[in-house]
Amino acid sequence: MRQSAYNRGMTTNFLNDIHQVAVIAPELRPAIAQVRQALGLGAFKVWGFKPPHLLNTTLRGQAEPFTMSLALTWVGNMQLEIIQPNSGQSLYQEYLDRRHRAGLQHFVMDRGSASYANAARKLEALGFPLAQEARTNVGVQAGPVPVPPMPNMLASTVSTHFGYTDTAQTLKTSIEVVEFPMGLSPRLSLRLAQPGTWVGDHLAFDKLPADSLITDIRKLYVLVADLDAALPHWQKFQSAPIPQAEVPLTDLGSGARSRARLAFMTLKQTQVVLAQPVEGEDVFARLLRERGEGGQILGAIPRAKEPEALVEQFTARGWELALRVKVENEVLRYFTHAEAPFAVEAALDA
Repeated sequence: MRQSAYNRGMTTNFLNDIHQVAVIAPELRPAIAQVRQALGLGAFKVWGFKPPHLLNTTLRGQAEPFTMSLALTWVGNMQLEIIQPNSGQSLYQEYLDRRHRAGLQHFVMDRGSASYANAARKLEALGFPLAQEARTNVGVQAGPVPVPPMPNMLASTVSTHFGYTDTAQTLKTSIEVVEFPMGLSPRLSLRLAQPGTWVGDHLAFDKLPADSLITDIRKLYVLVADLDAALPHWQKFQSAPIPQAEVPLTDLGSGARSRARLAFMTLKQTQVVLAQPVEGEDVFARLLRERGEGGQILGAIPRAKEPEALVEQFTARGWELALRVKVENEVLRYFTHAEAPFAVEAALDA
C-alpha cells in the first residue's frame, strides 16, 4: 500500500514494527465468530490459560493470579489476537471496565535484535515500564510428534514470556513485548503451539480463505482527543520529529466536509497513525465519541481491487461505508460495523 501525502513518516528508532494487534472482549467465542464473519478470516487457535499453563502472573509488580481465554489467527503477516479475561485483576479487565465493550487494547512490539529484558529496560527508561507480566507453557507439535508442556520448574524461566505497558492514559494504547522459547519467530511459534481447541479449518491455519475481505493489516489508527497531549509520549520512541498534518476531508459520496489532525509513525512494514478530529462529523469523530480514545481503526489491504467490488463485499458482510476520501492518487474508504471491535480503512488507487 503506497503512502499518500498525509501518511509519510520517518522510521522510528526504538519502535521497530508491529507484528500483532489484540482485541479484549467480554466473551471470547462470540468475538471470534463476529470477527470471522465480518472479515471472512480463517481458523483461530484457542486456549484457556490458567495454572499450570499460565504462570508467574504479576500486575504492577505484585503477584496476581489472573486467568484468561485467548485466540490467535494470522491476517497476512499480522497476528490478530482476541483475549477474554476470566478471573483476577489485569489490564485486560481494566480495559473492559472502562469501555464496556470489545476493542483494540494493545499491540505487540517487534523487539528487533533486543532481548525481552533489554526491551523492557528501554521501555522503562522511556517512562513506560511493564505493568503486567506472565508466562505461558503449552505443548507443541513438532511434525508428527506432539511434545507436552515443559516441567513447571523449567517453564518458569524458558517458556513464552510476555508483558504489557500500562499506557492507556499516555499512548492511549498498551504495548506488549513477547519472547518465545529458543528464539523462535512469532509465526513458527504460533504454528507449532498446540491449541486447546480450534475454531475453523486447522489445515489452513495461517492461510486466509479465498473470500476474505482483507489480505494483510498494515496500519493502526489510535484516536486521541488531544494530539498535543499524546504526541510527546509517542515522540519518545524516535529522535526525529513525528510528521503531522491537519487534513481537510471531503466525503466523495455525501460531500460532507470535516478536518482531522494526524501524526504518522512509519515503522518497518506497518504504521501508527494518531488521529484527532478537529471539525465536522466524520468516522474519526464518531468513533472517538462512541468508543473513546485508543486503537479504533485497522488499515488493511483489501482483497478486492475494484471500488464497486470492494464496497459490495464489505456491505454484504454488514459493514457501513462511513467515509470515502481521495488523497493524492488513492481513495481511502473507512468501514464501520456494529458488532466488530474495530473499524477498517481500505485503500485503492484512485
